[in-house]
Amino acid sequence: MTKKVVFTILISLFAICNCFAQQSTVYRMPYGYETLFNSQSSVLYNQYTYDNYFFSPGINYLDKIDEIDLETNQGFGINTDILINSRSLLFRLTPSWHYKNLDFSLTIPYDFVIFNTFNKFEDIQIKASYNLKKSKSYNTTSLSFTFPTHNDEHGFFGIYSNGTGSNDFILSNNYIFTNSNYGFYGTAMIRHSLPGNKSMTINYENTNEFERWNYRFQNGNLFALQLNAYIAPLKKLHIHFGVGAMYNTRNSYSKIISYSWKDSVLRFNDKRGTQDFFYSDLRLGVSTKIKKADISVFVTSPNVNNFSINSYSLDLIIKASWQIF
Repeated sequence: MTKKVVFTILISLFAICNCFAQQSTVYRMPYGYETLFNSQSSVLYNQYTYDNYFFSPGINYLDKIDEIDLETNQGFGINTDILINSRSLLFRLTPSWHYKNLDFSLTIPYDFVIFNTFNKFEDIQIKASYNLKKSKSYNTTSLSFTFPTHNDEHGFFGIYSNGTGSNDFILSNNYIFTNSNYGFYGTAMIRHSLPGNKSMTINYENTNEFERWNYRFQNGNLFALQLNAYIAPLKKLHIHFGVGAMYNTRNSYSKIISYSWKDSVLRFNDKRGTQDFFYSDLRLGVSTKIKKADISVFVTSPNVNNFSINSYSLDLIIKASWQIF
């Protein structure tokens, strides 16, 4: 009964979050959404990109898949995790239901943004996975759908958004081969974004006049691949190393500006954004466990990078995950 109550509360929370409008209000200074449409960082730092592109199996996770029997696997569970990268600190709650080879999960993230004074719910994800296990190999194929959930926020340098702002389909495949003291794993991912809408109202102080900027946009499609290996010199310590690459296609957007003091509108159609890029990196990391918690720390170094963010510099990724039940 307790599990059902918890699950009902989580579903209700999801429904409430998904009703938030994708719009914002500013005064005088029109922070345009072009700052997002022309930013590759909004793609690279997306939480679900991180989940797949920097996927690494923890020690508890490896123990679990080694012991699991997919023919009898059935039940409800809740997992929590923390993701820290250069942009944000995310706390996520993931209730899930397992039935033999199938997993169904709902991820609800809350963002304690590091470089701004606000925090908020981020994109929610519903995911279905199919698992296969054979000897020392474990493969998971997943299809997920994400929902934008919150108004964008205005920081000192413009509009901030950790999510894509659109409904996205993500198809991914994770493969793991594990032995007693070594293993390797890889991930392939495709993300396809559906058309999205955003609107921004510019109010003029001491008047009743305003402008409304309505955007329709199409994010680029993302393709990512990573290949990694690990060694286990100690029972509670794994050392990881590998390489990854991702490519994002060019995005597009259009906007319509309407004015409160006249009926005419100003249209800007078929503008092309600059979210297209190719990125590749080398990574080195360590993972350990504390009871039921998996903890990993990775350092990445871009080796191919055709945009400016973190160009040829190190980036730090910290993940912590534990299963409540």
